[in-house]
Amino acid sequence: MAGVQSIDLERLQEGVCSYSQKKCAFAYEAAVFCLQTMGHESGVICHIDGILEEARTVAIVWSNEIRNDVSASWDDEYEMVEEGATAIALALIDKFTDYDHVRRAGRGRGVDFYMGYAGSIKNKAGFRVFSARLEVSGILAAGSAYVVKQRVKRKKNQTRKSDIDNNPAHVIVAEFSEPMVDWSKRTP
Repeated sequence: MAGVQSIDLERLQEGVCSYSQKKCAFAYEAAVFCLQTMGHESGVICHIDGILEEARTVAIVWSNEIRNDVSASWDDEYEMVEEGATAIALALIDKFTDYDHVRRAGRGRGVDFYMGYAGSIKNKAGFRVFSARLEVSGILAAGSAYVVKQRVKRKKNQTRKSDIDNNPAHVIVAEFSEPMVDWSKRTP
């Protein structure tokens, strides 16, 4: 398709947004396995709806097929889908934003990641000051866009736990059967 941008999942194998190369490679394998499980091949078209200037269609590409014998590593469907969604989210953040630093948030904070810039200032304790928050969720097969929208609504509400940070919260929900992504942003 002429004019369709691509999201190259291979970049994750090198590490993106200052996130660990090994964690990115783990998420990459999960994303490709999710897409292949749903019968997709490299170049599958994905609709992105949400905060981008306009809804977009992108081609998700990768070069390494995940072998069927790897499936034993992904028997936990929840982990597979969440890690796969993390790969999609990191690839989108890398492609469509200026954020170049992502840090995993602790459990119970209402978000999965904090996002910022590598050169950003540090607070008195020496920790980087982040500019945004990111909550990621995945759905293997939603059945309808309504299910995705409901997940986005629930996840946006969940981000309220970390509103004390007073930074915008991005919510990215990736669905693998269609595939589609809903990318929303909430400001406290």
